[in-house]
Amino acid sequence: MLPLTACGTARPVVALPPVERTTPVPFPTIPTGEANCPDETGLPAPCLSDRETGTLIADLAKALDTANAKLEWLGDFFNGMR
Repeated sequence: MLPLTACGTARPVVALPPVERTTPVPFPTIPTGEANCPDETGLPAPCLSDRETGTLIADLAKALDTANAKLEWLGDFFNGMR
């Protein structure tokens, strides 16, 4: 991470955002698949059910919202340093 420093002072002032604002948002866990779908050989293979797919999409949307909120906060933080 690149710290911001103030120039022209006897001792530079370093400003870093809080670590919780820079920690990556974890990717949601992908379900193992509770439905059986035929694979290319025609044998049953696990795949996501409609319920699992809906839950995964909702979890991805929550993770994206969280990541976007962090980016917005960091933008405000760094714009306030100017």
